[in-house]
Amino acid sequence: FAYLPLANVFGGTAPTALLFVAVCLGTGAISRQTFNAYSWHLLFLIGGGNALGLCVRNSGLLAVLTHAAKHHLASSSWALTCELLLVLVAATTFVSHT
Repeated sequence: FAYLPLANVFGGTAPTALLFVAVCLGTGAISRQTFNAYSWHLLFLIGGGNALGLCVRNSGLLAVLTHAAKHHLASSSWALTCELLLVLVAATTFVSHT
C-alpha cells in the first residue's frame, strides 16, 4: 500500500526494493558488513517465489484456480476448514521438501 506510488514510477516492486537497499547503503543505514552477512540463499528463494507468484497471477492461472476452488469447495464451515487445512498441509509439505 505504501510502496505502490513508487512501484508505479520505478516499474514494479523489485526495482523499488533495490532502490531502498541502495539508499540504505548510500546513507549508511546499513553497513557493508551487515549487507554481506545476509542469507543470500534465502533471499534468492524469496525472489523466486515472488517471480512465480507474479507469473501465476499474470498468466490467468490464479483466476482459473480460484474459480475452480470456489465451485468445488464445501458449503459447510467445518468441511471448508478441513479442506483448506488439507490443502495447506499438502502445500507446506511440498514447499519444505523442495
